[in-house]
Amino acid sequence: MSLLSKYFVDFSHLAFPFNCFGCGNSLDEDELPICNECEASLPLTRYWEYDYNEVAKLFWRRIPLESATSLMYFIKDGLVQELLHQLKYNGKKEVGSILCTLLGGKLKDSRKVDSYRNLGKGI
Repeated sequence: MSLLSKYFVDFSHLAFPFNCFGCGNSLDEDELPICNECEASLPLTRYWEYDYNEVAKLFWRRIPLESATSLMYFIKDGLVQELLHQLKYNGKKEVGSILCTLLGGKLKDSRKVDSYRNLGKGI
């Protein structure tokens, strides 16, 4: 990015600041759409690491499935509710994108990934 372009972007932030969709604080360009503090404080479930978790238990004896998970705990009036509100009611698709990327990374790094890859090989 040229120096002139950087000045233009910085100037445009004065009129149209980038704010975190979670806490509303100002963001640096590398933090979009939520700040590092909000991302670090997300109440992650870690259910993707366990075969028998609370989400999977909800489906037992109802439908057959191999695995179930959720990324975060929902806490009323909390950060997750605010992020979901921004996504659902304010059309902030960037929030969905970052949450999908976060969950995808967790699933990719999960110890269960190899067993998921081998599910279809015997067919």
